[in-house]
Amino acid sequence: MLSEEKIIEFYNAYSKELFAYLFRIIGNRNDAEDILHDCFANFIEYSKRHDVQLETVKPFLYRSAHNRAINHMKMAHSREVSINDSISAHNCRTITEQIELQEIENALNNAILRLEPSLQSVFILRKELAMHISEIAENLGISEKTVRRKLEKATRFIINELKKQGFSI
Repeated sequence: MLSEEKIIEFYNAYSKELFAYLFRIIGNRNDAEDILHDCFANFIEYSKRHDVQLETVKPFLYRSAHNRAINHMKMAHSREVSINDSISAHNCRTITEQIELQEIENALNNAILRLEPSLQSVFILRKELAMHISEIAENLGISEKTVRRKLEKATRFIINELKKQGFSI
C-alpha cells in the first residue's frame, strides 16, 4: 500500500488536471469533483491490493476518470454547461465582440457535447489540456494511431456542426 504522503503527492500532482478534464466532459463542477474523489478513492483501494508502479499512476487515474465520466454521461438525463466558466468576457473590447465570442463558444461547446464520449475525451485532452498524442494514448490505454484517428473524426464532426450553424471555417 502506498503511504499517505505518496497519495497526497499524487493528488497534488494530478488533481487539477484531472478535474479540468472531468469538468470539460461532464459540464458540472459538483459531478466532476465527485468523480475526481471517486477516482482517488478507487486508486487508494487499488493500491491496498496491488503494487503500484510510479509510471502507471497517471494513466491509471486517467483511465479511471475517463471510464467514470462515460458511465456518468450514460446515466445522466441532461447536462449543464456553464459558458461563464470558459469565457473571459473582460478580454473583449466591445459588447459586439462579447456577443460574437459567446455565440462561437456556445456553438463549439454544443458541438463538443454532441461528440461520442470516446471522441470527446480524446479531443478535450488534446485541444484543451494540450496533451501530446503519445501521452493521451498512454493515459487512455489506446494506440497513438487510434488517438490520431479519433482526433481527426472529432475535428471533422465539429467543423461540420459549425458549418451547419452558419460559421465559416
